[in-house]
Parts: sequence; structure tokens; C-alpha cells
Amino acid sequence: MHSSIREDPSREKKEAFSAIDKSFRRPVKKTYEERKSDAATKKTSFKANDVDEEEEEEDEDA
Repeated sequence: MHSSIREDPSREKKEAFSAIDKSFRRPVKKTYEERKSDAATKKTSFKANDVDEEEEEEDEDA
């Protein structure tokens, strides 16, 4: 391999890369307000689940 490079060091032309896979695109970055609203909805759902679990525990104790 090295000897063949020394005989002819010129590079061979390659095709330009054009096989870009667009199926793995990242989503658009959320704004500050969108992140705040997502966090608020997540908090309310966690609080609702906590209340449900507390009610179930009270029912089991009775």
C-alpha cells in the first residue's frame, strides 16, 4: 500500500457526499414560555397523582 502511494501520490477524485439522512432531525428548540408551561403541566399532573395515591392509602387503612 505505501509503495503504491510513493509511486503515484496523486489522490483519486471521490464523489461528493450527498446521502444525508433527514429522518434524524432534532426538534426545534422550545421558547422560555413553552418550557415554563410544560413544567407547570408536569407539576400539576404529579400533584394530582400524589393526591390519588394518598386517597388510596386512606381507603386501604380503613
